Amino acid sequence: MDLVDFLIVTFLRTTEPGVYRLLRRHRAELTGTSIDAAQRHSTQQPGERAERWRHRLREAGVAEDHIKGVLNLLALLFPTVQQDLGNGSDTKAAAQRRGIGSTDYFDRYMVFGVPDDDLPEAAFDQALAQLTTDAPGEEAAELLLRLRDDTHRITRRIEQRRSAGIRLPAAALLKAMADSYGQLTAEPEMMGLVNSGMSMQFLARDLLTDLPPEQRAPVLAAMAASPDGAVLATRTLHRATNPDNNDSEEVQTAEDWSLQARDAVTEQIAQHLVPTTGKPAEELTESDTDLIWMWRHTHPDSLRPWLRQRLDNGWEPLPLLGKLLQPAPRPHRLIDESVLAGLDAMFGLDDLYTRLAPLLQTQTSNSADEHHANILQALREHRPATGQTSPPDSGTTA
Repeated sequence: MDLVDFLIVTFLRTTEPGVYRLLRRHRAELTGTSIDAAQRHSTQQPGERAERWRHRLREAGVAEDHIKGVLNLLALLFPTVQQDLGNGSDTKAAAQRRGIGSTDYFDRYMVFGVPDDDLPEAAFDQALAQLTTDAPGEEAAELLLRLRDDTHRITRRIEQRRSAGIRLPAAALLKAMADSYGQLTAEPEMMGLVNSGMSMQFLARDLLTDLPPEQRAPVLAAMAASPDGAVLATRTLHRATNPDNNDSEEVQTAEDWSLQARDAVTEQIAQHLVPTTGKPAEELTESDTDLIWMWRHTHPDSLRPWLRQRLDNGWEPLPLLGKLLQPAPRPHRLIDESVLAGLDAMFGLDDLYTRLAPLLQTQTSNSADEHHANILQALREHRPATGQTSPPDSGTTA
């Protein structure tokens, strides 16, 4: 806990118990995790937001001549209140000092200790030390379990130590994250925009770039030893090689390490897909299709002949597309220009349209599967002009 925050909260609990209870009621707004508060913040002026806090303090029983002082104390504790008063604030600083204004540490100040669903700092650091020395213990096991179930908070706390210059067991963490990647259970945060997989991907990118270049390819290959790990390895490599967040879907290989990593991860993906050889496209699992899409990101030039060989040896193109393309909720389009560009990279549009020609030539689909019928209709609408082998260059999405 932060000592100053602890003393202020203790003072409020003792002298202004109504304010102390108010903190619990408005936890999400005070820690910046309330969707309603964020919407209000975009439509109200600082003066209006400050008056709302004054009204709440009056309702909490604060004497009129104490309201200004109590509000200033709340501003010291919570960057969101500081913003509502019209001042600048630093939300990262609150997390870095483990203050009550951070959603990751708020509950400690309410129970005056470490809640059952939290991991004490000493145990957290001991877990990292165990991972560093490859000496697993109870603390490391607990940390890795919470990495699955409390992903956002654990990744933030690791990032805080990284930002503070603390040396982390990057390679061990990356391998552990790969092992957990397919088992994440934490709910999305930031108004549902950031899921647990994304939180893990951002941390993985940072940890990978902390490693010396010569260690990155072997670590990514080790991460890709499992199918779920191969997905995280691919996404980590993509984020690490696209630092400008450009529109490229493919892994960039300007440096030796990234070329080696691309080839190593691609080889692992191909190995994971070997069992698909003996089953029809209709029986591909979600893991199988994820791996095919990841291969498209790492090395589409080697994926295209692999897919064509499967199609030549029995896979039907329409069921394969039905597995690769998820039904789109209205009013979104099932196939847009970026999806078409992806299909071109994977199959070659000329080859794909040739294989589907008998089904595309009739406007009345014989397919009993509505999803398949929608794919065919979307492809008819996007049929390239004669001689055009690729969709217009409009950018792609990751």
